[in-house]
Amino acid sequence: MTDDVVVLRIYLSYEAEPAFVLTGAHGHLNNFLRLTLTREELGDATAEWEAEIHAYPAR
Repeated sequence: MTDDVVVLRIYLSYEAEPAFVLTGAHGHLNNFLRLTLTREELGDATAEWEAEIHAYPAR
């Protein structure tokens, strides 16, 4: 990989766990998504996310 690539691991647990998870496979370290993005793609996703959450003010 190059310096232009970022790898993110997004851990899924509790309510975010996939429905197919079997008993015993639960836990925050067992279920994750691995995303490989360029730094530009990550920047674009961050900007899009910020625009989307702007409609929901902090409480």
